[in-house]
Amino acid sequence: MLRAILAPFRRFARDTQGNMVIELLLMLPFFLWAILGIITYFYGFHMKTINLKGAYTVSDLLSREMEGPVTPAYIEGLDNVFNYITNTADDLGRLRVTLVTCTQNCGVNDTGRVLEIDWSYGTGGLNPMTTDDLNTTFEPNIPIMPSNERAILVETQLLYRPPVTSIWFGVETMQMDSFVVTRPRFVPKLEWSGG
Repeated sequence: MLRAILAPFRRFARDTQGNMVIELLLMLPFFLWAILGIITYFYGFHMKTINLKGAYTVSDLLSREMEGPVTPAYIEGLDNVFNYITNTADDLGRLRVTLVTCTQNCGVNDTGRVLEIDWSYGTGGLNPMTTDDLNTTFEPNIPIMPSNERAILVETQLLYRPPVTSIWFGVETMQMDSFVVTRPRFVPKLEWSGG
């Protein structure tokens, strides 16, 4: 009687048909999680790279500017170029352009370098840079330059929204920042008109 009860279980234990389906069902959630995680992280690094490329493009456009003063409309147009390059909506990307001059202690071995802002303009609600921000936050990232030399600082910010919810992969909506410093190429100073 015990044999009759255990016989179907023994047959089931010896049967090898359909094992791959069971293994697939056990591993499928892990494979899907891994693939979605790879897509999420790849897309994040892709957006960071595109943000940096957009910042370099805007910086290069400004460094080649030779005609007329730079205006708020021109910077807003550069913001449109940045959003086009990064393929983002207007509310996800913004930039700030600042023209900086080194006025004192500009040598390689000098300490206490003094940088001054000629002008600054931000798009998308980004406030113009202040002198305090420049000398405390950004000064270490600005290369050594001769006295009274000017540099164009381009900051870009891009809001990254991961394609998959953050609970699964530890990636949340975040702001990606880029910071590029460029010398004006053909003129000593970019003139500003407009506030």
